[in-house]
Amino acid sequence: MSKLILGSMPIGDEDLSPQMRKAFKEADVILVEYADAFYEQIKQYEIEYTGEVIAVIEAGQTEKSTSVDEKIEHRLGLGKSVLFITENGYPTIAGPGYDYILIARKANRKVTIIPGPSITSTAYVVSGITSRDRSYVAKNFIGKTKDEKREMYSRVAFSGSVVVILDDINSMIDNLEMIVEEAIYNREVCFIKNLYTETEEVRLGDIGSILFYLKSLNIQEDLEFDGEFDIRENDKVVLVIGSLLKELEGDIDQD
Repeated sequence: MSKLILGSMPIGDEDLSPQMRKAFKEADVILVEYADAFYEQIKQYEIEYTGEVIAVIEAGQTEKSTSVDEKIEHRLGLGKSVLFITENGYPTIAGPGYDYILIARKANRKVTIIPGPSITSTAYVVSGITSRDRSYVAKNFIGKTKDEKREMYSRVAFSGSVVVILDDINSMIDNLEMIVEEAIYNREVCFIKNLYTETEEVRLGDIGSILFYLKSLNIQEDLEFDGEFDIRENDKVVLVIGSLLKELEGDIDQD
């Protein structure tokens, strides 16, 4: 049956569900975010699959393939089932997927989803940071240029929302420095890495203390991790930025 199935890869050591394993075995096409990361996870979690693999970002590349949308539209048109999985976020939540949902619906194909882990939702909960309306905004793409990032953080400065950012460690340091430049000092911040693993870390503080800590980390440049470094430069980490601290001080009704 031709349909688009949405799912996500594990964010920890052992959270790949039986439903996801079944979907991998049955899908005609597997659409993934990053080819390199997908093949690493296939080995790590011993996933069995037989379908064609299409990557949004091909191995060794940093930009989206120009032909991926056409490929998915064509495969759905041929009556194939397409399983789209995200690496760290969840489809459309700190991750791509919106375009493929539109493609499937335009082709009058069913869109379904497999419940699974979302790193942004999990990070938001474990941080303990909340807002007046108990909601958060997930950001997987802050912007390429300094001006784009500044515009986004300027909006954050006047927002009462909690913002959850998913990025690599070096970009996260740049993000925090940008926040300092925009004078968003009165924010509670939580830095999270390696969720749901033996090396999980959840560190709460203000902007300055978290930035100081990140700059003190010993960052590994290579993909091979030898245990002497705190983190690899390509590892995804999460930053939860709270709403204005003065709003948090006794101003939130408790259930």
